[in-house]
Amino acid sequence: MFDNIISMISGKYDAFTIEESENKVVYTLVSNDRSDFEHIKNRLKERVGNSICINSLDRYEIDVVDELGFNKIVFRKVRY
Repeated sequence: MFDNIISMISGKYDAFTIEESENKVVYTLVSNDRSDFEHIKNRLKERVGNSICINSLDRYEIDVVDELGFNKIVFRKVRY
């Protein structure tokens, strides 16, 4: 499901890495164009918002982070 979200919003990003842990999934996007990441952040907020519900069971908050030059989209599981 997260792959579909990344593909939907990231026209120029064709490479990324995925780190998964129990409570979060982190996509690190690879691009030579730094300005494109601003577009990604805006498009993500516009199309998805600040959180998403998967399979009507799990809710994930979405953070977009520029960490030491690495563009990351973080899906963090919300605990109830």
